[in-house]
Amino acid sequence: MVLIGLGEEFDRINGSENAIFAESEMTAQNLKWIIPAFRSYDASKEAVERREKMQKSLGNLAELLGKKNYYILSVSQSKMISKTKWREGRLVMPCGCVRKKQCENGCEDEVLELTKEEEAEIVRAFENFEKASGEVKDFLRGDAEHVPPEVRMAMKMIQKKEAVGGAVKGLENDLRKILGKCERCGGDMVFNVLQATKYDEKGYLKDWDHYAKWLYGSMSRNLVVIELGTAESYPSLFQSAFEKITSLNPKASHFALGAENFENAIDWLTKLC
Repeated sequence: MVLIGLGEEFDRINGSENAIFAESEMTAQNLKWIIPAFRSYDASKEAVERREKMQKSLGNLAELLGKKNYYILSVSQSKMISKTKWREGRLVMPCGCVRKKQCENGCEDEVLELTKEEEAEIVRAFENFEKASGEVKDFLRGDAEHVPPEVRMAMKMIQKKEAVGGAVKGLENDLRKILGKCERCGGDMVFNVLQATKYDEKGYLKDWDHYAKWLYGSMSRNLVVIELGTAESYPSLFQSAFEKITSLNPKASHFALGAENFENAIDWLTKLC
């Protein structure tokens, strides 16, 4: 049996200045529920290339595992994880997933999967955001050559922040139109992620119950537990839980690998299996 934990690194795709500004503005505007989607749909060249590379590696991992008796526990909320072709019913994402939506008021209706049409519109919304957040006009004219470089840089940074802030507001409007309204209370629908004001856990509880039963069935059986990345924000789900599992099962082995060397980790797993 194989238990694989996918860490937060799968969400940390883009560390650029633009991305830092964007997430800061989303937090400032009380839009934390957009941040996981931004990390999944970020249309910048850097983010797209890194996601494609990691998606391929995840596909290789799923192919390597094949029909083995395995389970994937992901604290990442990335669409990469949910789109990978794992064995049916062998993935649990307790922190939520950006491919699902819920009522912002936590109404007790079912959490909904995004349609293909909604996902396509979300992709376009983030492409528009990338263009808008990158538009910074050169307002330093005339005697610009007399402005000290450090002042010019500071002014550029201020204008950049303003451009990103405006783009975030536009992105919010686009996403609210795409995700629609709750049929029960009329509130806005948001992504079904832990950052939602009233996170609806129904999005993962059925999978969690199945995972718990699978885990119980692993006791006294040969079990390989592998951490791909870390989960510093959720130690009870990840490191602490895995250490307890292996301490209770004398036939269990525990390995921790950094997700930053994901491709190397896949090679290592290939040799192990």
